[in-house]
Amino acid sequence: MILISMAKCFLKTLISMAKCFLSENILTSYRIYGDRKSLLTPLIILHGGPSGGFDYLLNYRRLADDGRMVIFYDQYGCGRSTHFPHADASFWTIARYLRQLTQLIHHLGIGHGYSILGHSWGGMLAAEHACLQPAGLRGTILASSPGLRGTILASSLASSPASIALWQQEGIRLFNALTPMSDDDIKNVIMPAVIYQNPPEQLVAYYARHVYTLAEEAVHVQRSNAQFAADPTGYHILWGTNELAANGKLADWDITPHLCQIRCPVLVLRGENDQATERVVSPLLSHISDCRAVTIPGSSHNPHEENIAPCLAAVSAFLRDLA
Repeated sequence: MILISMAKCFLKTLISMAKCFLSENILTSYRIYGDRKSLLTPLIILHGGPSGGFDYLLNYRRLADDGRMVIFYDQYGCGRSTHFPHADASFWTIARYLRQLTQLIHHLGIGHGYSILGHSWGGMLAAEHACLQPAGLRGTILASSPGLRGTILASSLASSPASIALWQQEGIRLFNALTPMSDDDIKNVIMPAVIYQNPPEQLVAYYARHVYTLAEEAVHVQRSNAQFAADPTGYHILWGTNELAANGKLADWDITPHLCQIRCPVLVLRGENDQATERVVSPLLSHISDCRAVTIPGSSHNPHEENIAPCLAAVSAFLRDLA
């Protein structure tokens, strides 16, 4: 059931915004750029988080300049879609997020052919979706996304009784390179810190180097951040308190054994100073049969904001090469 639908033409690019009920009383908000009748394969954008919406990724709308349909949507609990601030941890699952994506694909009538681009957490979802080998999936772009988080590694926190995911281990390595701290201080000061609630300056410095390097945020980035701060439920339950504290439900997530099931071409995209380091993305490159990698210079976890032209050029070239 479409609740809201409107379309406008700006510089030959059709923009439509809509909300629809897909299932489970989840109202999904989405926005389409480009031409619905274009012969180019549509591209679906999966945002990170989760909690804030897709707005911070809107520079990717420029991929619609040649008419390609580019679809942004807010995952459940995020942005303009239905929020569930009182839902318990059992409600927040990869399976439910995947159902929302699949239902949106069917709702838009593009199941016969589409590509996906997932950023950070959205890349995890994109990889999970690709592993299902949907018949219409033409290509997958994994942007600043981990290949695993649950591999057993030697802990960089001597006081921690459990192994630390590769993403977190690399994050702590980068953090200590900026601001060396004792294991106890990292455990007791950094790990519990909430980024939108007076975070310690050391964590702010880490974000400024490896997450978002620009001195000023674009308005569309501010919107996503405001949405995140207003309701971080999904992020705190699934991911953790901040980017370094990967201690939520996904702490044991490891897709490595399933990456061989991905049959479509894959582009692994990351920033030069990304918290998604070469080591973090290495499982993607070594376990996916048709995979290429591009590193965007002068950027961190958000190359689509920090060095826009080469980022969009890399994605455009990949999309052009798809059959």
